Amino acid sequence: MQSFTISEDIGQHFNDLRMKRAYRYLIVALSEDGTQAVLQAAGARTAPFSEFKAAMPDNQPRYAIYDLEYKTADGRNESKLVFIMYSPDNCT
Repeated sequence: MQSFTISEDIGQHFNDLRMKRAYRYLIVALSEDGTQAVLQAAGARTAPFSEFKAAMPDNQPRYAIYDLEYKTADGRNESKLVFIMYSPDNCT
């Protein structure tokens, strides 16, 4: 299994998403040589899910973190961070 490094800006953006709720989502791609994970996109907090879907390529793999907000059955507001390993069927 090949290993890769994670750029420092990903860690900072993740902390901003998690602690400050500054973003709705982060999309991470591997560099061309496969040695480093780099931040491809950071969605504004007000970004709709459709924007997140449109930002994901249809032929390349990505890692993503999405801050999902929802209401529970008893009416409470909740949010969960969803980690996604995205690999479309027609991946190159």
